[in-house]
Amino acid sequence: AVYNETALNSNATVTFVPVVNLAATEITATPTRVNADRTSTAMVRVKFKDFAGKNIAVDVAQVSLYADGVALAGLQDKGNGVFEAIVPARNVAGTVEITATYNGAALSSNAEVVFVPVSAPVLSLDNSAVEASPLIVPADGVSTSVITVRLKDTNNNNFITSEPVIITSNFGMVQTVIQDAAGNYTTTIRSATTGIATITAKVGAAELTAKPVITFVPGKASEVTSTIVASAPTIAADGTSTVVITITLFDAQGNRITSGDNTVVITSTMGTLAEVSKNPDGTYTMVLTSGTTPGTAVISGTLNGTAIQGTTNVVFSGITVVNHPPVATNDSFTVNNHEKLTGNVLLNDN
Repeated sequence: AVYNETALNSNATVTFVPVVNLAATEITATPTRVNADRTSTAMVRVKFKDFAGKNIAVDVAQVSLYADGVALAGLQDKGNGVFEAIVPARNVAGTVEITATYNGAALSSNAEVVFVPVSAPVLSLDNSAVEASPLIVPADGVSTSVITVRLKDTNNNNFITSEPVIITSNFGMVQTVIQDAAGNYTTTIRSATTGIATITAKVGAAELTAKPVITFVPGKASEVTSTIVASAPTIAADGTSTVVITITLFDAQGNRITSGDNTVVITSTMGTLAEVSKNPDGTYTMVLTSGTTPGTAVISGTLNGTAIQGTTNVVFSGITVVNHPPVATNDSFTVNNHEKLTGNVLLNDN
């Protein structure tokens, strides 16, 4: 200020502070159309503005959001004058009006969320999944494959049913079906014998299209159940006669093993053994040649470095000599001085 053209030493400051402009504050909803399916929701947001059109921070305690006049729970302060809440899912079609108040005063802005009717979901036998993992399982009576059924409707959405879900197999032992929190149905299958299991799942009487196949294969070769067999119990002790020794591998449950990398060694207490041969059917064979000394050859073996419990014997028999009655013969010879010599010989093959 000035007095008589002279400035006064005193002055004052006026500060203009932003205030809420209820008329400019906005309410929005995302999305504005929601399926009335008991699961779909919408998010509503209110943005407080001042008279300059800028966001203005306010106290969350002074803010309320409403859906058809009912206060929405869980109001969240996102900062800078923005607040959000969730409009709960509904199963009845209709339009929900979203309003808000600040310090008890209603905002002029509002929004709408339209819950649209949806047709009842229909189970799709083709879209529903039946899965098994793993698909190859040792047939040891303990190892399992997990079978999971995931039901889908014709729109490929998850489907909830009140019908019983039944899982069966043409092979192996299927356990009790359990429904998990996600609405999936699970069970396990195991077998002590080798074979192929085709899994079938039904919802009530309706059979799902998917049918996974699980193969139960032999387990680890066992030195307890594997066998050693000779093609003949006795051969001549002539140094040339032979017998074939065969080792057949089985797992602990007695399932025949026809493939796999196993190390088989065969030994004998008598005779001579050729090299071990692995055959296409999974057996291991070796030729044993007799010696010239009669006796019993004990044939044993090891499987992957561990002794096979079973052994087999092959008898090397002595050569049988046939005795015949002696035969007498005589003959005459002419020698010097024309003398005649007569000799007698007694023959015997012994």
